[in-house]
Amino acid sequence: MWVAQVFRDRGMPAPSTDRIKCFLEHLSDQEWAIVANQLRAIEMGVEGSGVMSELKSRMDLAVPTAVATPAPTAIAQGELVGHGPEFEQKASLSKKAEPQKTKQPKPWFRDEGIHIYGGRAALKIELDALKSDEDETQRYTVQLEIAPAKAVRSYDWTRKIPFQFTKKELPMLAAVLLGYVPSLEIGNHGPENDKAISIVDQGTNLLVKVKQGAKTLMIPVEPADAHAWTMVCLLALKKNHPEIDGTLLLETVRRLSVGMLARPRR
Repeated sequence: MWVAQVFRDRGMPAPSTDRIKCFLEHLSDQEWAIVANQLRAIEMGVEGSGVMSELKSRMDLAVPTAVATPAPTAIAQGELVGHGPEFEQKASLSKKAEPQKTKQPKPWFRDEGIHIYGGRAALKIELDALKSDEDETQRYTVQLEIAPAKAVRSYDWTRKIPFQFTKKELPMLAAVLLGYVPSLEIGNHGPENDKAISIVDQGTNLLVKVKQGAKTLMIPVEPADAHAWTMVCLLALKKNHPEIDGTLLLETVRRLSVGMLARPRR
């Protein structure tokens, strides 16, 4: 189905086919025209902020009409018709055999993200949970995905390169986003240790370059998008240290940048 493919191409799990059909069946002609335009914008990677998440949430909430099942025949009922311990035991086993399906809510931090579109690539930045966290307490970081352009304002998210900053790298990211240091280079990421990222402050924008093996993708990040990225990064730091005052948190990042990061290596 085209609708499901649009979401999958952008790296987001698609709603079930039944929910998509139920959602579309209840749209008026005018509403469908709006939704179709939104889907085409998502397909091309030019949708507004939050459009994709909002549209998917509406589809996830659509409840397909239950399919009527024929009443069991007297022969089929034979084993369960009756009373007494034997009947109650079989009825209990029958209920236990039914799988209990509960919809898992989407993590709140999945909404804390932005999309940045360039001529050669697109960048998705979001707050994420650390994948290799040794602590029992949930820790957060910044996850980004960069995808190459396949046409004008259209991007191939099936060829994206994901990159997640570690707990130790998060303050370093904050330092370059806040302008305390002019550049940042991190490597040896991924199962093959072949992923790397560099961020260079060019004055008018940040140049982001992500590598995986022989593949390299880059995109300039303009000030407004850099500001939004900075907010995501600071939110992750604050969530990891809720007991620390925001001003003190910034001072620790400044200390890291003007001291350790800016100090020439011997």
